Amino acid sequence: MRFAFLMVKSLFSAALCAGLCSCASVTVQNVIPLSQPPPAAKPQKIFVQPFDFDEGTVRVNREGQELTDFKTALQQEMAENLVERLRKYVANAEALPATAGVPLGDYWLVTGKFTRVNQGSRFLRSAFGFGSGGTKMELTVTLSDLSAETPRPLVMIQTTGGSNAMPGAIMGVISWPMILNGGEGIMSGVTGDCRRSSREITAAVAEYCRKNNLFVAGDAPKPKPKGRPSWWPERKGASPEGPTPGD
Repeated sequence: MRFAFLMVKSLFSAALCAGLCSCASVTVQNVIPLSQPPPAAKPQKIFVQPFDFDEGTVRVNREGQELTDFKTALQQEMAENLVERLRKYVANAEALPATAGVPLGDYWLVTGKFTRVNQGSRFLRSAFGFGSGGTKMELTVTLSDLSAETPRPLVMIQTTGGSNAMPGAIMGVISWPMILNGGEGIMSGVTGDCRRSSREITAAVAEYCRKNNLFVAGDAPKPKPKGRPSWWPERKGASPEGPTPGD
C-alpha cells in the first residue's frame, strides 16, 4: 500500500513539474525598431492587411482546397482579432483587403507573415497535455506609417508560442487537482494561438506607443517576454498576465 502511495505521489510530482516547466503560451520574441524618429502622434486609424504565409510554413493535415480554405480562415481570424484589440487599446482600426490599395494619410498599417503554423496532435493534447502534441505558431509583423508618399516601417514584432501545456484527460487524473482542465487540449489549437498572438502583437504596439509618449488605454496589455511562463507572478507595476480562457 505504501509503495502504491509513493508511486502516485511521484507521478503527481513529475506531472506537476512537467506542467510548470512546459507551460505554453504566446510571447513576444523580438521588437526591432526600423526607423527614427517615431510619429509625433497616434494615427487617425490603423489598417490591418491579411498576413501572408512563408513557403512551407503551414503543417496541417489538409491539402488542396481544404488547405486554401484553412489559410484564408486563419488570415481572417487574425485580422479580426487584431482589429478588435487595436481598436480597444490603441486607436480606431479597420481590416484592409489584400487587393485594396493602401491609403495615404494619418494612418498606420499592420502587415505580417505566418512564419510557422503547426497544428500538432489534437489527440495527444486531449489525452496527455503538458506540451504533448502541442501546436506552434510564429509570426513576423511590421507596423508602418502611411503619412508620407512611401510607407515608412516603424517597428518589427516577432511572436512565438503555442498550445497546450495543461494536463489532458489521462495526465489530469495523475495531476489532480488540475483534472478539470483535462478537456482544454480538445478545444485548444491554432485558433487559440491566433487569439493569443493577436493579443501579444497589440501589446507590443501599445508598448511602442507608451515608449514614444503616445497615449494608449490605461488597461492596454503589456507584452509577455519570451522565457517567462504564463503562470509566473507579474513584476510590480506590470499588467496582469496569465492563461485567460478564450484569450
